[in-house]
Formats: sequence, structure tokens, C-alpha cells
Amino acid sequence: MKKYERIYDDFKAAIYNGEYKAGDKLPTEEQIAAKYGVSRVPVQQAMNALIGGKMVKRVIGSGTFVTFESHLAMTKNRNAVFLLNEIGADR
Repeated sequence: MKKYERIYDDFKAAIYNGEYKAGDKLPTEEQIAAKYGVSRVPVQQAMNALIGGKMVKRVIGSGTFVTFESHLAMTKNRNAVFLLNEIGADR
């Protein structure tokens, strides 16, 4: 697996899982590069792939922001409410 693919996969999973929500600002390229021990090139490649997948957008001078709305977090909350309602109905 190439370096940018690992970064892309990690951020894609974090966005899908709701760790990063729509509107959240991602860490800077420098921070991501330091975390993965790579230069900025693979980070830029990963971010470009996320942009191409319409998961994030770059705002020049401000950063990279999540645009994808994960429904996983909402589904978890909805299931928890349903479960609580079911438990309450037994009483």
C-alpha cells in the first residue's frame, strides 16, 4: 500500500465513522505529515483523492473541511433512542 493510500483510507474511515463531521476542519498538511512520518506530497495526494470523492473541500487560507455527512452517527443515535423506547414500553 502506498503512503498516500494509507492516509486516504484512514481519513475516509474517520469521516464515514463520524470522527470527523461535516464542517469539521482537518489537521494541517504539516500535522498529518508529521503524524505519518512522511513528506507533504503523500498528504496532498490523499487530500486530493478525498476532494475528488467529494468528502472534503479546501478553502485557501483557511484549511481543509469535511463536506461529507455521515449517517452512521445518526443511525447509532436513532437505534439507541429506539432501544430506550422499547425498554420503557415494557414497564
